Amino acid sequence: MKILFLAPYPLHQAPSQRFRFEHFLDTLMENNIHWDFQSFYSEKGWKHLYSTGNAFLKFNAVLGGFCRRVLLLTRLHKYQSIIIHRELTPFGPPIFEWVISKVYKKKIIYDFDDAIWMNDGHDSGFMWKLKWRSKIASTCKWSWKVTAGNDFLANYARQYCNQVILFPTVVDTDIHLQAERNTLDAERWTLNAGRQALNTELNTQFPIPNTESLIPNVQSAASQKPKAKDQRPVVGWTGSHSTLFYLDMLLPILQQLEKELDFEFLVIANKDPKLHLKHYRFIPWNKNSEVEDLRQIDIGVMPLEDNEWSKGKCGFKLIQYLSIGIPAIASPVGVNTDIIIPGKTGFLASSETEWFENLTKLIQDPQLRNQLGQNGRKLIEEKYSVDSLRDKFIQLFEEK
Repeated sequence: MKILFLAPYPLHQAPSQRFRFEHFLDTLMENNIHWDFQSFYSEKGWKHLYSTGNAFLKFNAVLGGFCRRVLLLTRLHKYQSIIIHRELTPFGPPIFEWVISKVYKKKIIYDFDDAIWMNDGHDSGFMWKLKWRSKIASTCKWSWKVTAGNDFLANYARQYCNQVILFPTVVDTDIHLQAERNTLDAERWTLNAGRQALNTELNTQFPIPNTESLIPNVQSAASQKPKAKDQRPVVGWTGSHSTLFYLDMLLPILQQLEKELDFEFLVIANKDPKLHLKHYRFIPWNKNSEVEDLRQIDIGVMPLEDNEWSKGKCGFKLIQYLSIGIPAIASPVGVNTDIIIPGKTGFLASSETEWFENLTKLIQDPQLRNQLGQNGRKLIEEKYSVDSLRDKFIQLFEEK
């Protein structure tokens, strides 16, 4: 079998693609399913897309994408199935989708992980019309199967397609094993620090020539403590520039909280929101250091507005946090209520008071953070990991 993936962005660049299907590409080959991939934007065009200015280069990137889609039509006969992620083109009607389905009679598996048929409130009337979002319903209608990231999205797709499969966003928990090692390091530091304190106490009461000989291989507490944990607790958020506005609702709570507690707020994104906080830090998102950067967070947050657009979110931030043992606090919107089990994997907060109280609780209690983090890791392994959904992904290509 040979299949073709069609997505907006180049491989290994966009989180949506990396955590929806790219994790399974090796699995396909292991099951004798060969694949090809084509993005709308080229590598070069992708780099220009979110840069400041360069309108001409951005126009060329879009024009080049349409040209690639046209040339693609000459190669479609080689594939048994076509997997379309989100959309084939960023603008215009679903002409290519129609041609693939009706002219070439190909089986389309359509995948999406946001309520992309809706306006998120940031598009002008002209841009909304130009994006032609009614094509989401059309693509669902012409598809053999649809895979959706949560129940809200799946229910929308079921209006148009008979075979809709709920398929959550996943992480490769093997990559995130380092977080467990970090926990072990922290436990070792606690043990060694305790031993050193006991050794110091004994030496004070019963002086001996060399106390280090009593407990060999124990260094100073400062040298044993993991670097990421030798500072104040870190509350963190990760995301893209398009979701930074969610932090606006959290900022007043953080400003009030920092009057009473000592903590740092860390943002990992592709744009710095420059928040006015006493202890604020920004790390530019980097695929190569993504896991290590996330490990600096002690408490993850995912604030959302309670609206229809937010119900389409697939909880990716929470999945990332919990996968490396970070407890999280989230708005009780959409799939967040499935991932966050209050008091077990984190807390849900629907008001300023609840955000304040839950943040206070986790900032002050490292043992609670550790326990919730371990529970969260288990949940991700069972329901949101590559290993747990590998067989289900392969079954997408089977006749039913």
